Amino acid sequence: MSFFALVLSAANVLAATKTVSILASSYSPASVTVALGGSVQWKNTTGKKHAVTSDATFLWTSIVVKPHKTSKPLAFKEAGTFAYHDSLKAGVHGTVVVPMTADAVDITLGSEAMLTLGTAQPTGPVWHQVEARLNGGAWSLIATTEANTTGFQPSTAGTWDLHTRLHQGLSGGDSGWSPIVTITAE
Repeated sequence: MSFFALVLSAANVLAATKTVSILASSYSPASVTVALGGSVQWKNTTGKKHAVTSDATFLWTSIVVKPHKTSKPLAFKEAGTFAYHDSLKAGVHGTVVVPMTADAVDITLGSEAMLTLGTAQPTGPVWHQVEARLNGGAWSLIATTEANTTGFQPSTAGTWDLHTRLHQGLSGGDSGWSPIVTITAE
């Protein structure tokens, strides 16, 4: 690998980390979107310590951020919407949104689109639930998988919306749904 490519790779890794500021009574931004495998770090702008805690306890434990310090980046390797709160300060809430991706958004019937749900296999009894709906209709579960990818082969022409979330088998806890990916089948 050339030095130039190495520098570009390092820059891309750094660009994949987003910073959320911890204010006295809120997070800024309150909702942040990162790509699969992207990271979030929390910067405490106050004179008191804060604890960034996942609402779905199976996702991560509290990250304590000391006054005027920044946490280590936390990688989000799975698609979904991940709500969190400050367990030391009531009423402070935020979300990290991680979209899944599709290798094709316009396909013909009989073709398959590959959905990427994560960049690492979930740990523990955790799996992805994938739902689809046709032309804005009712959502239906189409896949339950621990794999990072799953295929989607529509049986009917139209506009298909898909989303995914993580489900924890022991507690029954869930992340929120990922943003919708739309696939048109003709």
